[in-house]
Amino acid sequence: MLPIAFENLFRSDHESSEQLSPPSGFAFSPQGHFVITDDFNHRIQIYDGDKQLGSFGEKGKGNGQFHYPKGIAIDKHGNIYVADSWNHRVQKFDSQGNHQQTFGSYGEGKGELNEPYDIMVENCGRILVVERYNHRLQWFSPEGNSLGWIGQRGTVLEEHLASFYETSADLFASPAFEFPTSIGTDSQGNYFITDSGNHRIVKFNKNWQRVLTFGERGEEVGQFQYPLCVSIGENDLLYVSDLNNNRVQIFSPFGQFLDSIEKVDDSTPLKAPCLTAIDSHGKLHVGLVFNPRIFRFSTPSESLESIVGDRVQSDPKNPEWSILQGQLAEQSAEPLRATENYAKAIQLMRSETNLEWSTKNFNANLLLNLSRIVLKEHSSSKNETALLNGLKVFTQQIKYSREKVQKTYEEWEEVAQKFSDKEFKKQLEILEDREDHRIFNQELFDVEKQDKILFREIRAASYKHCRLSDQLAEYISNIISSQCSAILIQAGCDNLVERLNELEETFSAKLALKETNELEMVKAFSKLQEDQSKWNIFLTNFLANNRIVLLFTSLLFELRTLLIAFKCSAQASTENQKINAILTKVIGQSPTNQIVPKILLGIQETRSAHTIIDTLWRDLIDTWIALRGKNKKPSVGKLELDYFSPVPFDIEDLNIEEIINSYNVESTGFEIKSKQLIMGNSAYCTDSLPDAFAQRISQILESQTDYDAKNQELQDQLKDLHKQHGDLNQQLKRVNPQDKRTPISINNNISAVNFQISLLKRMILTLEVNENHNINRLITGSALLATNKEAAQEPSAQSFYENLAAYHSQEETQVDCIAKEIKSFNFRFPDLKNQQLSLNLEQNIEHVDRSIQLENEREEIKNNLEDSKFNLIRRSRTCNRLGRLFDFLRQTNAYN
Repeated sequence: MLPIAFENLFRSDHESSEQLSPPSGFAFSPQGHFVITDDFNHRIQIYDGDKQLGSFGEKGKGNGQFHYPKGIAIDKHGNIYVADSWNHRVQKFDSQGNHQQTFGSYGEGKGELNEPYDIMVENCGRILVVERYNHRLQWFSPEGNSLGWIGQRGTVLEEHLASFYETSADLFASPAFEFPTSIGTDSQGNYFITDSGNHRIVKFNKNWQRVLTFGERGEEVGQFQYPLCVSIGENDLLYVSDLNNNRVQIFSPFGQFLDSIEKVDDSTPLKAPCLTAIDSHGKLHVGLVFNPRIFRFSTPSESLESIVGDRVQSDPKNPEWSILQGQLAEQSAEPLRATENYAKAIQLMRSETNLEWSTKNFNANLLLNLSRIVLKEHSSSKNETALLNGLKVFTQQIKYSREKVQKTYEEWEEVAQKFSDKEFKKQLEILEDREDHRIFNQELFDVEKQDKILFREIRAASYKHCRLSDQLAEYISNIISSQCSAILIQAGCDNLVERLNELEETFSAKLALKETNELEMVKAFSKLQEDQSKWNIFLTNFLANNRIVLLFTSLLFELRTLLIAFKCSAQASTENQKINAILTKVIGQSPTNQIVPKILLGIQETRSAHTIIDTLWRDLIDTWIALRGKNKKPSVGKLELDYFSPVPFDIEDLNIEEIINSYNVESTGFEIKSKQLIMGNSAYCTDSLPDAFAQRISQILESQTDYDAKNQELQDQLKDLHKQHGDLNQQLKRVNPQDKRTPISINNNISAVNFQISLLKRMILTLEVNENHNINRLITGSALLATNKEAAQEPSAQSFYENLAAYHSQEETQVDCIAKEIKSFNFRFPDLKNQQLSLNLEQNIEHVDRSIQLENEREEIKNNLEDSKFNLIRRSRTCNRLGRLFDFLRQTNAYN
């Protein structure tokens, strides 16, 4: 417990002839005077100790008048700044209460305010205003000119969802606040904001980068129910008024809970504290929502280092205090002492007595801080044991997190299946006019409620897993990049490979289930016209697959972090041989090298995730090839004559080995060495070529026309389906709210269209896989032909190369056209968004149809953008490969 004691109270009605209201703002002048905003009396009071010296202000809108004043601040010259909340402005007075300046007016634009709630004046004269109803912090110059702001309205849930679904910054930008109410600063220049509606404290560094948030809604220690005010002592202890929990909580500047004040004395509770302030003598002043009195407490004057040292002595097995000692040492620029304390904390976390605590209170920042210091100081050898133990703690946590995601999914799946069955029965009653409006379906209500709860729980668990995956990837990358020992490199890489295999097991099981569901959907879909009861089978499996896709989101994110960590480790490590061996296992050896390609085949319809994983996998292959260098002897391969035949575009039985080979040779160049054509890891003999070889590979080139035609056909079908989807959504928005039947049919049709869209996207990506194989054969054959000088100069060969050059030129033209198309879409999309926003602000019922139309146009452009970007990547890769081929043809004088 901290040495905190109640001293006295002052300011009550019997001390004054006038009615007093609860205070709404505290500040201390350079002379030690206590300045208070007297909320309901619309005035400012000035006290010297317990004695009132004077007051100024009255209700009104003029200069020197107030309408529910809130926060107050005093600069180093004694000038008083008041957040005139309901007048939506800030007023400045001299120390005697004479009006000097007013700035701000109602609004949400630059220089405008909406219920300013707190003020801070920095030594440089800059004024920070916390706007409760604009959910932001706005800076002003001493002259009252706005310098900009940060923040927008948003809940913690919205922040997490924006991060989880990777929402673009133009739609949701951090930081987000929900009714911020106060601001404080510590001795290091960090800023702390009470984000009251989000029940948390947000910490920014002196450059206004968000570095920490702590707290959530609840009644336990470290939790809040509307924290309204934060004050910071000279020893950097944070005092937070926790309104609905009837207490003031005390924290370290790193968010560790230290103590709380819940009573004025042994019998009087602290009811609804809303204000805190600390004077120059370290006395804490507390104001309450429903009480005009002000309560004064003594607070500890010892340094935070001394307080934490006492905690370590009294509670030596608690890792939290060693963590805090490490953070304080790091803040004081003492890396050696910081790493010693972090190492001690990690050791304590791994003890049997703390395993449960470590899982529940896992602190990724502890491990990341350690790895960052090691990276900066190149001190991995001194901290090898701590880093290895930290990796074990991290690994334990990531497995626990992944298991929690999967367990929550299983629970949700069970409840969701029950909900689907009951929902379908209810809808059937509506469609067949058998619904009894007098009967409340309690079972349906209960299972739907549980379904929604578990849906939120899996999203929350998935968000945490994504965060943890990202943090672990940084930890491993920092270790390997710090010129660490071979033992640490091996441990870090083994962790990555082990988790890659664990993900493969999960994906294999769920992809098999997803495929089974799809087969059931296809069967049901084919019979929907003749048997409406098949909708139940179709929708049940459709929704089940949607849940699997949601499960995949966090697992795919972990896969992304693995691939990035592999690449960063390979680029930064000095142990090239060891890293090369690991990457060879992941990329060049079966069965590990099949994991990522198989996952990519299973998520083809999830285009954005597929594109990201596919790109990262190709990048990793490029890194591996560069790491191997030219000293690695390629494996000699023999290509049968049948290999140089066109790959039919409609093959669905995809050859995983050929897929892997296509990936591995895609970005490599060509070289002739010892009568062999070297392509990536493979070498092919060039002694002799089959008869009519040029004519044979010409057939592969000609087949590209079929691929282009089929791709265009599928893209056109996809556009038609997107249009159907948009039309159905428009119909749904125009349905009479009293009509229960029509929405059921429309929603069923939307699900059917979405299913067809996913199948088409899969067909398009399968077509791309086959086309890659075809292009690979075409390029390999073209390069082999060039190695035979006699065959390369034959008329048939030259004719082939001319046709190939024409095809290359055609692809380059297509790439240019698609790029211009994307540019046009990117300009059009925000224009439509602004038009729709303007219409919505007018709130005119006559504009509803136009607003719906604009939304539909935006959705159409969004789909077109996705398709165009996919085609741009596809054709650009072909162009790049052909470009490298023609460089080789010029070098060999086969074709100029």
